[in-house]
Amino acid sequence: MELWRDEKNDPDYDPSKPITRALDPERADTIVHTEKGSVHCVCPVTGDQRDLAFQGFEADRNALKYRCPAAAYGLSASVRPNAIRPVG
Repeated sequence: MELWRDEKNDPDYDPSKPITRALDPERADTIVHTEKGSVHCVCPVTGDQRDLAFQGFEADRNALKYRCPAAAYGLSASVRPNAIRPVG
């Protein structure tokens, strides 16, 4: 079964780039995911897409925790305030 068939039939489809969708389509956000399940952060200033940084396991929610790479790795301060969106 091929996932996300509509996007792959789009005339602008580039097979060298992953197709992404918003993690929560009900809100404007910088978090997207691929059809394979990888989760990414999109910088609202530059549009660069980066893998989210794994930050461990939250036992109380029984969930893996990921964080924006700007916050996790201390990337430049000029990008960080615009890239971090509180979740929850």
